[in-house]
Amino acid sequence: MTFNLLGERALEDGNLEDAELNFAQALRQNPLDSIALDGLGRVCLRRHAFALAAELFQKALDLNPRQVVSQLNLARSLNELGQYERTLDVLERSADDVRSLPEWLLLRGNALRACGRYQESLECYSLGLTLTKTDGVEFLVNKANVLTEQKNFELAGKALVEASTREPDNHHVLFNLSLLRLRVGDWGEGWPLHEHRPQVIADIARASQSSLATKVPHSIKQPKKILLFFEQGLGDTIQFLRFVNHEYFCDRSVTICVPTSLRRLAEFSFPSCRVTDQKDINPENFDQSLSLLSIPAFIRFDSERDVYSTPYLRADPLRVAEARKSLQVERKGLAIGIQWRGSDNPKLKNRSIPLGIFDKILPEGAVVFSLRKEVTREEKLWLQSREVIDLSDSMSDFFETAAFIENLDVVVTCDTSIAHLAGALGKRVVVLLPYAGGWVWMESRQDSPWYSSMSLVRQQSPGHWESCADTIRRQRLL
Repeated sequence: MTFNLLGERALEDGNLEDAELNFAQALRQNPLDSIALDGLGRVCLRRHAFALAAELFQKALDLNPRQVVSQLNLARSLNELGQYERTLDVLERSADDVRSLPEWLLLRGNALRACGRYQESLECYSLGLTLTKTDGVEFLVNKANVLTEQKNFELAGKALVEASTREPDNHHVLFNLSLLRLRVGDWGEGWPLHEHRPQVIADIARASQSSLATKVPHSIKQPKKILLFFEQGLGDTIQFLRFVNHEYFCDRSVTICVPTSLRRLAEFSFPSCRVTDQKDINPENFDQSLSLLSIPAFIRFDSERDVYSTPYLRADPLRVAEARKSLQVERKGLAIGIQWRGSDNPKLKNRSIPLGIFDKILPEGAVVFSLRKEVTREEKLWLQSREVIDLSDSMSDFFETAAFIENLDVVVTCDTSIAHLAGALGKRVVVLLPYAGGWVWMESRQDSPWYSSMSLVRQQSPGHWESCADTIRRQRLL
């Protein structure tokens, strides 16, 4: 059996190390083996090493331009890297017979969607539905995503319901349906469906191997020791920490596992709980273990009336006073904190606010502070030119950041963890959102049921941040 065949079998079994060894051995025998290069690229794809994967697929194509699988894999890698125009360029060079492949249509539709070319994207998905020999669920899900970004929620829901009818046990479909239901305020159906999110399913699948999330949510009559653990990003963790105050957890021994950057703040905010950032906690030492994101479904949370609107995170008053002294700024007007960029995930870049927008909304005489933890050289130059005070060296974790935020009058931010932190502290916060924002901000409202001190400002059309500036000025939010 050739090394390439051995590599393929190892990939099918999920054994990435053996796959890599075999494809590498094939390349040692023949450095011009385009099949082995493609195999190594697929190993990198599985490891989410997308840049290296793209390089390997390109080398395979240089050796064999007609190797269709490498062309599609290159497009997939570039799409993951957020290089959507390059993705389209690679796909456009495909032969006519390749363009009728469902996978080609799916990749092109996804790239077009990311570029905001929604109608062309929908055409790809519709054509794919007619050509695929399978049941077309993936095309329906992606079609629903486009319709959601166009705010056509009725048709998006129909597409997802059709997909779930075709594959009733498809967790990906049900999770997408949950996000749509939560977005439009149907919490009664949304939260139970939210338990189909990929992380929960993955936890169940590797129950015998995982050290933290081996116990899926369950209920026993009188659990005394409860573990609540974080699951996703910092913003999600901050948002769902509110449920630690739920009556269900009162008079019980509760341990909260949070990211390291949140540990000190959570310890101060929930003094009756044990707080840790240890990822090697054994759930078997607890009567019940529960992801923070699973609490709404567990407690049958289905109404805005149940949201804790009062601040549930607290900054240390002593540290607040120390932060005030360290600022040493003469106040002439409002003290405003700004944050314009969140995750480096290219799929979320539409959330980032161009710095020039702040020139249009910050009132004269305001003292402005940057709440961005990591600042690029270009951003630092902009901050200096506007006399914005850069706090990046002072915010070691959210405990420190919370102390600085308490010294501000208002925070202006994009959709990032700073928005959740300011809201959880009860600080006045203005959040600028893209046209199709995250589900948590719901739709067609200027307030948030999650944070009573928050004002939401939405783009009036995709990519149009100027409309947010117009709204802020017109409503005098600053």
